[in-house]
Amino acid sequence: MIRRTETLIPKLIPKLNFPKPNSRQWAWIGALVLFWIGLRFNESWISQFPQQWQWTIDKPLDAAIRAVIGVVQPLFRAFSSLLEFPLEGLRFALTQLPWSAVASFFIVLAFLSGGRRLALFTGLALLYTVAAGYWEKGMNTLALVAIAVPAACLIGLMVGVLLHRRYRLRKPGFVALDIMQTMPTFSYLIPILLLFGFGPVVGVIAAIIFAMPPMIRNTVLGLDSVSPSVVEAARMCGASPRQLLYRVKLPIAKQQILLGVNQAIMAGLAMVIIASIIGGFNDIGWEVLSQMRKARFGESVLAGMVIALLAMTMDRVSAGFVNRERS
Repeated sequence: MIRRTETLIPKLIPKLNFPKPNSRQWAWIGALVLFWIGLRFNESWISQFPQQWQWTIDKPLDAAIRAVIGVVQPLFRAFSSLLEFPLEGLRFALTQLPWSAVASFFIVLAFLSGGRRLALFTGLALLYTVAAGYWEKGMNTLALVAIAVPAACLIGLMVGVLLHRRYRLRKPGFVALDIMQTMPTFSYLIPILLLFGFGPVVGVIAAIIFAMPPMIRNTVLGLDSVSPSVVEAARMCGASPRQLLYRVKLPIAKQQILLGVNQAIMAGLAMVIIASIIGGFNDIGWEVLSQMRKARFGESVLAGMVIALLAMTMDRVSAGFVNRERS
């Protein structure tokens, strides 16, 4: 009887087959165990990191930066002086010409880009800028953007082509772009201020650095999206690497590159406004900052509307040219 019961028990009770944990489940189990250990040993070094184990490199880093700045500062100051000439020339042209002539030029440009509605919107935006008394400050801001954005687009285009042709440089290049886009914008201003000095050139340099990443990414994306069959056909026709780049890849990637130009304009305008804090330039950003310091809500809103209208106008005009290329 006992033997019969021993043989029936395994048949009546099903076998329990527990699945083996995979790597993700083991990770969760390990995290829960570490969490329990941290709660259990609350007074030990597991919960609170010992201060004697902490280390900082701020003092050696500051010393290294000061040594480098002392060597390269004259070169950057000379470049800053050269950059002031086109900036001051464009600012003088935009502010000294009659406002009606400058407004007419931008209205015609908007009409060529997007038609009557965009031209009407541009005219109303410029009319508001004049009526609010911020024409000179708005043109100073426009001069900063007009110098910074083309330089950022040109440098971004060259770097994008380099990352496209040198695949080994792409991963460290994208890491650098991630750092440039995620680092707080005020972090750009301190080293630029030490290298280039105080003035409007600081805003231009900061805008160039901040506007380059979207241009580089869109250039690489546009060149990578060229069909391999098109590239192979060009090679079969005897195209050299330079002809393949300038006559095949860049024309096909033109729409994506123009989209990068549009994004660079927005990024450059945003950075120019922030850089006005230490730029000391008589532009809209400085006006907004000064009105905020005086706690004048009405004046700050009026100046902020000028920035918003300039940004919307530049965005729609550049996007209009992109849409024309697509059609």
